[in-house]
Amino acid sequence: MSNEANPNETTSAENSPLRQPPRRRLTRPVTGESMTGAPSVPRSSGVEPTTRIPRRPLTPPRRLPRSEATGEATQASPSEATQNTTRSRHTRSGLSHVAESSSQAQFQTPTFLAGTPNSTNTDGTRVEAPPTTGMRSRRLEIERRKAIKRRKAAKIRTAIILTLVGVLMLACGYLAINALRGGSTVEEEIPDYEGSGTTEVIAVVNPGDTGSAIAKQLVQLDVVKSEAAFIKAWEANQAATSVQPGSYTLKLKMSGVEAVAALLDPTKRTSNAISIPPGFTIWQVVERLKAFERFTPEQVDAALSDTVALGLPAEAKGNLEGWLLPGSYEVHTDDTPADVLKTMVAATIKELDELGVPANQRQVLLTKASILEREVNNDEYMKQVARVIENRLTQPNAETVGLLQMDSTVLYGLKRAGGVPTGDEVKQDTPYNTYIHKGLPPGPISMPSRAAVEATLNPADGTWLYFVTVNLNTGETKFSSTNAEHQKYVEELSTWCAANKGSC
Repeated sequence: MSNEANPNETTSAENSPLRQPPRRRLTRPVTGESMTGAPSVPRSSGVEPTTRIPRRPLTPPRRLPRSEATGEATQASPSEATQNTTRSRHTRSGLSHVAESSSQAQFQTPTFLAGTPNSTNTDGTRVEAPPTTGMRSRRLEIERRKAIKRRKAAKIRTAIILTLVGVLMLACGYLAINALRGGSTVEEEIPDYEGSGTTEVIAVVNPGDTGSAIAKQLVQLDVVKSEAAFIKAWEANQAATSVQPGSYTLKLKMSGVEAVAALLDPTKRTSNAISIPPGFTIWQVVERLKAFERFTPEQVDAALSDTVALGLPAEAKGNLEGWLLPGSYEVHTDDTPADVLKTMVAATIKELDELGVPANQRQVLLTKASILEREVNNDEYMKQVARVIENRLTQPNAETVGLLQMDSTVLYGLKRAGGVPTGDEVKQDTPYNTYIHKGLPPGPISMPSRAAVEATLNPADGTWLYFVTVNLNTGETKFSSTNAEHQKYVEELSTWCAANKGSC
């Protein structure tokens, strides 16, 4: 049996495109010729000699050059094949063999696989990355920058949209609140007189009076046309806060600016007059008399103790409430508090006589007019409110069942001069609580003006049973014939009070 190696094995290894695993060492008895044809080596020391089969270098498959003209593969010469150097490289896709030619004449650029990272040839030259890698990187960078720009643009659009939505919500909120307050987006013209006025009148500034308090009194005296006109002039004059307490000689129908200027004029200040605004209660009148610098509190109390001496009619039952005509009264050097009070009572009786009020109806008339005076702070609603009072008193079978339900009477029973009673206060039982007791209260609750007395004598025509002042600053009042409609206006007043803390 021959010991020569099978030539097919060598041919197979040479033609294999992949690296072959190492061959096993073959040991054979040295009894014949070796695989190379050399004489066998005799055994020695009992060790059987072995023969190592030499390895042949593995080569990648040869590339056949193609004819430039025909594109057909041509047979490479043996010399050309031996000049080619090879190396194997690993790529991302797996194990590949790339043949690189050392012949610069035939191959001008290195051979590489797409996606293979930069490496070095066997001769030390640098194999650059394929052009597609750089182009791909540039494309990716461009796409990345575009994505960043798109994200930034989206953020800007979102911010703009949110800003617009916020502005729109604020505008809607402003319009809604303004509508609830009965306001307007256009500035309303403030009612005001023109000029420096006509007839003289005495106005009193009490210690601690604010601009709003002074404005209210001047409107009641008809010195200025509206509180807003005076307050606007007051706020525009930086010296307005230096107005001192005391009595001032002003004029009827003055502009707001002229009224403020008069209060700042020392020559207009006088200590010889006492002014009683419409709607004042008896205890407010007493307080003003005691504050007059020429009277003492003891003198005032002594005058109040004898109402008969003051000329008070018997139907008043000793109560001066409602019988002191509002206005300004000059106090002479020898006058006492009793003299001033007597003058006020006489002025009321004179006015009632001029209006043709019978003596037996004066107390009832003054009671109705006093309620009207406290319920209305805008003369244009006087006759309508007077009709509501009459309808409630003369229609006991209506929704109101004979109850006046006037807040002013509840407050008077609680010794409060203004504001809106709370739910608990409405439930407090006093003789003046017209939510509990039907008909008129025991007597007048304030000093009514002539306008209130005249409106009571001549109420407007209507079926109203309800009214509510929805704006305490302007006196805006709304009327209704049913309770359901009335409750809507009550809600409107509640909204106004919530927006004007301390006014209700």
